[in-house]
Amino acid sequence: QASSSADAKKKEDTFLHEVCVDVQENANTAVQMLNDILDYDKVESSTLKLELDNVPIWTLISKTIQQFQVQALGSHVALRLKQDDSRGRPKSLNGEAHLGRPRSGSLRDFESGVHCAAELEATTVIGDGTKLGQVFRNIISNALKFTPPDGTINVRAIHVRDGLPSYQLPSSYNPTDYESQQPRRAGSIRIQFKDSGVGMTREQLGKLFNEGIQFDVNRLQNGGGSGLGLVISKGIVEQHGGTVSVTSGGIGHGTTFTVELPLFHLPSEPSKTMDDSTAASIVSVEEPPEPTERRVLVVDDVMSNRKMLVRLLERAGHTCDTATNGEAAIRAVEGDIGAVIEDRNHVPFDCILMDYEMPIMNGPDATERIRDLGFGGLILGVTGNVLAEDTDHFLSKGADEIIAKPVKIAKLQESWERLTPSRKRKWSESKDGNVDSQQQRLFDV
Repeated sequence: QASSSADAKKKEDTFLHEVCVDVQENANTAVQMLNDILDYDKVESSTLKLELDNVPIWTLISKTIQQFQVQALGSHVALRLKQDDSRGRPKSLNGEAHLGRPRSGSLRDFESGVHCAAELEATTVIGDGTKLGQVFRNIISNALKFTPPDGTINVRAIHVRDGLPSYQLPSSYNPTDYESQQPRRAGSIRIQFKDSGVGMTREQLGKLFNEGIQFDVNRLQNGGGSGLGLVISKGIVEQHGGTVSVTSGGIGHGTTFTVELPLFHLPSEPSKTMDDSTAASIVSVEEPPEPTERRVLVVDDVMSNRKMLVRLLERAGHTCDTATNGEAAIRAVEGDIGAVIEDRNHVPFDCILMDYEMPIMNGPDATERIRDLGFGGLILGVTGNVLAEDTDHFLSKGADEIIAKPVKIAKLQESWERLTPSRKRKWSESKDGNVDSQQQRLFDV
């Protein structure tokens, strides 16, 4: 009887686990479709905002491919970065230098195995790394959906020395590295995603970038997706001054997507013979290595939301404090500042995860007050309010970025790594030498 009861309990636990997995997958699908609709609206109305920065495009490509390796392995599809030149020299074809295998001492070897020609080491794409990653993920995800087992997806990067010659950076771009130098054009990077999947007819190719288009939905896509991914991707690339194109040899002959983006030479570093005052100013804003463990203040009026975030963060090795509304968050930060002043060994908050709608005081108002206190760490809005006006309002009050619920720890980690350097620069520029030792201590820790 005891054995029978244990078996029944095990079956019930398995059933509940499967239900939870289904709920999570459905929630993720709903959130993704909502995000697609919002992004599509921004693309169509030309209101999609890009956070321009230097994007190491080859690293972004390789990391994106790594994210899909487990899925590709499960589908029995070979996903790889294509190396064209087995002889060790970058090939030249119609003015295009293919990224070949490195010669000793002259090329950088990225962790994924892609090798960049030495002439490209000092180039960058100036754009929004998050949005470009979204484009690459969408294309690779589609390729995996339409490629059968034992198929291949090859990704190839090509430097086109005179590519996209007419593109110029928007006037809103302000370089952060050595501001006296404006980046010079370096041609373009052409990224090809070639799969051996089902292919497309000429009629399908003509409709591909229309909104809501999905081919063989039930057979190949399990009915998932919004049908807006490629439209959004095309809009993002075009806003970067690039192009997206697609070709196919027909049904059964695979498909090739090509993304081309403008390249720029990175500004050269300051001379090593600079005077002491210049050297000191550069050293003063040099960014130290990021800590592996963070102390995070989680602010949300819903107890289940707080518990879930704290559980995710603590499992990832971080330390958490909580607050139930904006006013409580202000008190927590005030107490933290006092602790820093009294005890030099006290570790202050690295980041605040702030909900939007809360009783007593909402997230944006609390964020503004916390910035006024001198808090120089990251404040990330964690909310279901992803409409443009709500997001802009939150950012205008001092938030660094808005993350839509449900929160994923990988997204938080990516935001921390990407935003921390710029937050430190903003704080350094805003203090303008008028910060006392206590405030400096709070930020430096």
